[in-house]
Amino acid sequence: MKIKDLGDGNYQTFPITDDMIEVDDIDAWVEEHTPQWKKNESRIFELKKNLADTDYQATKYAEGWLTDEEYAPIKAQRQAWRDEINELEELMGDGE
Repeated sequence: MKIKDLGDGNYQTFPITDDMIEVDDIDAWVEEHTPQWKKNESRIFELKKNLADTDYQATKYAEGWLTDEEYAPIKAQRQAWRDEINELEELMGDGE
């Protein structure tokens, strides 16, 4: 497979030319060559999706449909996700 580094953390396959490299395991190559900021950005996106996917459980708890005991593990997991987001954003210099 021939791929070209587009210089912005993205890669694209192309017909074979002299400026291309041959890669046996594209996933390993991309992992090795993806900038850390891009990995952090992807992880933040994944964590925010996890939070969004469990919002309904937080709402159910707020409305009294889940007990403290039922919600405790969900609450702890959501906090862990928020903590990881904050750490990654701090590493990226984007503490928002």
